[in-house]
Amino acid sequence: MSTIASIEKINKITPPFCHGGMPVAHILGWQVLLQNDKFKPGDMCIFVRRGTVLPANNQFEFIRPYTIPIPEENGYLITNLQYMGDLSQGLALPLSILSCENTEFLHRKANINKLLGLKSYTSYNPFNNYPVRNINSRNLLHTAKAELQEKPTLYKALQDKSYYIATKPDGIEITFYYIGHNFGICGATGDYVFCSDNPLWQFVQKKKIVQKLAGFRTNIAISGYFCGPDAGTNTMNLRDNNFYISSILETDTMKYYDLVHMLKAALQIKLPPVHIEESGSSFGYTIKEIIKKSQGRYTCGNYKKGIIVSESNAYIHQGTTEPLCFELLNDDYLLEEAHRIRYLYDNMASFRH
Repeated sequence: MSTIASIEKINKITPPFCHGGMPVAHILGWQVLLQNDKFKPGDMCIFVRRGTVLPANNQFEFIRPYTIPIPEENGYLITNLQYMGDLSQGLALPLSILSCENTEFLHRKANINKLLGLKSYTSYNPFNNYPVRNINSRNLLHTAKAELQEKPTLYKALQDKSYYIATKPDGIEITFYYIGHNFGICGATGDYVFCSDNPLWQFVQKKKIVQKLAGFRTNIAISGYFCGPDAGTNTMNLRDNNFYISSILETDTMKYYDLVHMLKAALQIKLPPVHIEESGSSFGYTIKEIIKKSQGRYTCGNYKKGIIVSESNAYIHQGTTEPLCFELLNDDYLLEEAHRIRYLYDNMASFRH
């Protein structure tokens, strides 16, 4: 998620699930617990997303008990929170915290993240220790999807269109590309320089991916998720590293493969696609129904990370128009992830003492 904080409207406020709980504000497609009754429906607020690190100062002391201390950032991490039966997916702050309630000015001028000292939490990526070249090929990385709660309009745009729903793997987002007879491995920060002890390059050599992509006879980029023992948490409990294809792009025409051709290509290069849970000719799920589908577990029994929902027909990527696709993360997975992060930092604190 690229946005940390923004000014948003509180669409509605619903009562707590049980007596003694907190009222729930609904912002975009998110829900946030409110610690006081200062807000009312229709108010503008500063909405801070989960995954944001707040600075450790008196201004945010009220939220500290519901966050995770991050010592190296001298701050506190906002995560998914379950409180007395209600889920909170962020934080709502009054505009007055910026000492300026001119909403139009704030929209146009203010860098809210900088003014409040907010940072995005970077989860552990084992490949950050390997050298990269910061070149434009990282623009080929097309695994990151907009979350439905962030852009609810995507849900309406998909209505009545052919679609598929895929399980979101828990791994590192990677693109393998073969352009102009040059092969590369692209991550979020750039191209990984060849390094014989990098598990990504070891995987490429083992699976002969360079030769397989060269066989397409067109410039191509294959995006997906690198998962397994060398990819971090390995919640899918894989014995060996693997790569799950989520999209294939012909870079000359900027044309994506449709679902059928993506599955055929996956067979051709002998790499698995993301697991397709279902596909259909007309998307017609309600919001509640599609959120429920994001829940569930991997075959190993651990909570799955979520789902990817996409139009199944071929489409063209033009200019800044993104493919009609969104994801929903599993709130049970995120709550468990918050427990893992807290456990990690609690153990680090114990070790230091």
